[in-house]
Amino acid sequence: MKTSSRVPHRTVGSTTLSARANAVAFSGAAVISFAFSMAMSAQADHYELAIITLSLALAVSCGCLVNAVRSSSQNPVAIMAWIYVVFLFIMPGLIHLNIDKFPFFSKSYSEQTALTGSLLVLLFVTLFGASSKSGPLAQSPSKRMHGDHNLFLTLAVIGTLCAIAVIGVFLIGTPVFTRRIAAINEARGSGPVFLTLLAVTKASGFIAFAIAVIMIKKRFSYINVIILCITGSIFVFVNNPLATARFVFAGYMIALAFIAIRPTVLVKTYLVLAAGIMQVTVFPFWDHLARGQRGSEFNFSPVNYLSNTGDFDGFQSTLNVVDMVAEQGLEFGKQLASAFLFFVPREFLEWKSRGTGVDAAAHAGYTFTNISAPAPAEFYVDFGFLGLAILSVVAGRTVAAFDRAYMQAGFEKDVYSILIPVVAAGYIAIVMRGSLVAVLGPVCISLAMAAICAAIIGRGRRL
Repeated sequence: MKTSSRVPHRTVGSTTLSARANAVAFSGAAVISFAFSMAMSAQADHYELAIITLSLALAVSCGCLVNAVRSSSQNPVAIMAWIYVVFLFIMPGLIHLNIDKFPFFSKSYSEQTALTGSLLVLLFVTLFGASSKSGPLAQSPSKRMHGDHNLFLTLAVIGTLCAIAVIGVFLIGTPVFTRRIAAINEARGSGPVFLTLLAVTKASGFIAFAIAVIMIKKRFSYINVIILCITGSIFVFVNNPLATARFVFAGYMIALAFIAIRPTVLVKTYLVLAAGIMQVTVFPFWDHLARGQRGSEFNFSPVNYLSNTGDFDGFQSTLNVVDMVAEQGLEFGKQLASAFLFFVPREFLEWKSRGTGVDAAAHAGYTFTNISAPAPAEFYVDFGFLGLAILSVVAGRTVAAFDRAYMQAGFEKDVYSILIPVVAAGYIAIVMRGSLVAVLGPVCISLAMAAICAAIIGRGRRL
């Protein structure tokens, strides 16, 4: 007897109910977060308008995060973006405004600067949130295409990636991969060639391991286990957690997690809860180890960590950019162009920026300038409020496109095409944090390598 293969579809009534439920969830989360923020700020006698504005931005962001979690769409990139915005950007910024103390050099800012920075964030989260939604696919999951792949071609891709990683280690030197992150910072003087080679080496190890994870998820076999062990060993060596930036290593782990586990509503709920807990437990301890303090005592103080650590300097960096633009004017594309031309040595482009965060920190008089610059600041420094509005929408639509590619991977497209959106999901927090000059190189290299590998392996299935 022939069974029906009709694709399920939503009726107008169910779509209306879903839209109403989303509106109620958004409103509820927004109202609760705004009320909580204002209650915590009741005693503050400074930055009143900035606190109200940034609280509104938190309300919008919490509403978007709740709707992203509740959505039946598998949207890992949007989820990770909102986790960064809520937990690592806006919440610490509100704490800093309330206590009138910012992480770097205990600086304070004028009321106007704080209000302008808060308005930037509010505009960004509103437009980014409105444009980053990705609806569910119309095709039934039962129609997934798990077509056979050319095993030899897949192994050839893995072997090539492993060879690139090993060659990279020999060219760069093992100390960069075995010592703490300070060794990498010392070697940064080698310029973009060194940084590009380092990014290619790390990305090769990660993508080879990710392909092995997909292989063993498709079919468990002894040969796949052996491949997984080999690629896993290379991945761990070239991406040693103590010699790799925490956001980078966490991004790799997030990407692997989204390959292994599809983000259902329950999974997304656990992920958000875990992010909130890790923010005040795992991250400070990891920071303690990464900065070479293993021999000293670790003092657990979440409030002190959120208030004083440079890990949560995003809003302060935004205020530095506001002050810089007020005095020096807009950059008119200089910062974004510098980021996308990461592979060109500065000697050939004398106008090339060191990064928005670096320039703003130098303008503020910092003695240490390796500082972040969140997306709202990056967009604003080049093109002002109008550019911020346009680029926020572009960023939102890009996130939605990556999430749709993630959902399509496996039945509308080849299963290995999942490599591209999971890399985006892993790196989105770094991109949102900035500075783009510092992070866009590894992101573009990883995405390009993922796309090339997915295309080669997918081509083998069609031959």
